[in-house]
Amino acid sequence: MRRAVTAVAVVAAWAVLAGCGGGGGEAGASVATPPKPSAPSSTAASASPVPPSFDPEAYWAEVASGLAAGDRPAEGPAQVRHSTGKGGNVTFVWETGDGRVCWAMQQSPGAITACLNDPLPIGSKPRVQELYQTGGVYGDFILFLADREKVTSLSCGTRDLAFGEGETLSDGRRTVYAVHVPDSQPDTPEGDVSGKVTVEVERSSGPATEYLHLGDRDDASAERFEQSTKCD
Repeated sequence: MRRAVTAVAVVAAWAVLAGCGGGGGEAGASVATPPKPSAPSSTAASASPVPPSFDPEAYWAEVASGLAAGDRPAEGPAQVRHSTGKGGNVTFVWETGDGRVCWAMQQSPGAITACLNDPLPIGSKPRVQELYQTGGVYGDFILFLADREKVTSLSCGTRDLAFGEGETLSDGRRTVYAVHVPDSQPDTPEGDVSGKVTVEVERSSGPATEYLHLGDRDDASAERFEQSTKCD
């Protein structure tokens, strides 16, 4: 599902990124779809550490100082660490007083801060929800939420994917996650990845399976689509 977002500040140079890294649900709009980045491939919580050159506290202070009053966090923000190429990164996610979700990420050489246009309330049922997806020559990056459940593993076809598990929002009922879906054939144009990522979760009722759908490839030629990494 794509969700409408309001870009608070965007400085993007995704095409030269060496890395970074939708689920169903009720309510919500559609996520903006800028380009796409790269990262790891292993298991949960094994995302690479943040490079020493990146100071999360200083970055958040900069972001917070530039937020409009209505976009400031009601609590938080939550942080999720995730691998980006050979380094690492931190994305900040928070909820505003009117229930909208915002995020900010710093990635060399660009940064983005954005908010959903509409509130994204906690649903009565467990679910995963995509917040932001982008891609480039190294694969796809997805920032997503899990409401009332915990993600235990992610996979693209037969490949396990490393993912960053972040802090929680909404009194612990919502957890922030980030995953990079690397292109297994990086020499193909655009690093195309198609299909859907399988998300295994644990709920109060037991284990369940959900999916994050990768961006469509309507603009890709049939040849490029056939060469793309498949996650079905």
